Amino acid sequence: MKIVVLINVFLILANIVFFSKAEYFAKLFKLYDKPDNIRKIHTTSVPLLGGISLFLTISVNLFTFLVLEIISLKIFLVYFISIFSFFLLGLIDDYKNINPKVKLSCSIIFLTIFFLFFNSFVIYELSFSSFSKIVSLGILSIPFTILCFMLLQNAINMIDGVDGLLSITSISILIICLIYNLNSVIFFKYLILSTILNLIIFLIFNFKKKTFMGDSGTFAIAILIALIIVDTYNQEGISFFNVSLKVEQIFLILMLPGIDMFRVFLLRISLGKNPFLPDNNHLHHYLLRFFNRYQVCLIYFFLILLSNFMINLFPGKTLMILIITLIFYFSLLFFSYKKN
Repeated sequence: MKIVVLINVFLILANIVFFSKAEYFAKLFKLYDKPDNIRKIHTTSVPLLGGISLFLTISVNLFTFLVLEIISLKIFLVYFISIFSFFLLGLIDDYKNINPKVKLSCSIIFLTIFFLFFNSFVIYELSFSSFSKIVSLGILSIPFTILCFMLLQNAINMIDGVDGLLSITSISILIICLIYNLNSVIFFKYLILSTILNLIIFLIFNFKKKTFMGDSGTFAIAILIALIIVDTYNQEGISFFNVSLKVEQIFLILMLPGIDMFRVFLLRISLGKNPFLPDNNHLHHYLLRFFNRYQVCLIYFFLILLSNFMINLFPGKTLMILIITLIFYFSLLFFSYKKN
């Protein structure tokens, strides 16, 4: 394990240098996020290097785990192929600005092929802790799993509208995933920790507007989170607090970006707009009228962590905690929107 630690120390230093020289590498790759004077509030072109850094960090760790025989070739292929595919799709979008329908179609096609080959990551049943009930999905298993992955991809992509928010939200979700994998195989723990460290380094430079994540990064982190959660769920993962990862727990982990995505989708459809085209109607856009970006990030961070810690400390109150969290979200939305 010393080798894994040393490699990650090297990755930390390499990422610091990489982001410190962001302008040089952005010119090298010709990869910038340019202002459009409509939705993007930055005034100068910003390097889109977060996704490249994230993908390289994950890839180096996966190769290390494979060489040290910590993981099998199958597990390596599952994570590497899926993350690389979505990273590549996002990278092409960063360069060419792909039509949303094309991105959606490519994602669905890939996921369909992926789940046909790696069916251990398919969700075959829904296990509820509050009702002690298991619902078998049968022939709907693969379509349902694809839908879940696609919804998470869009939800994560939609929160990348404020400096630091994507990183903070991903870090808080990964911390919860780590809690459910503390007693799991060492591969999960090191992969989650190395990703969190990468996101923290990126966060520092992102706050300084030295670099953005880009779709390559949002797609990569979304597929990684999806794989970790589904893998933990299918292996009946139990948290440090001895609480099983069930449907309610997963819903609460992903609720904040998920609920906001559904609300914005419905709002766009009601206004006759394309639900996949961006706008400024997200919760974080409303909150920015009253809080600075650091405070908005802290609101998301503590809301996700606090609600998930509560559901672990008081598993018998799962439904009540879910309802309270939903009420808090809509109250926050209502008052910020009303003042706007």
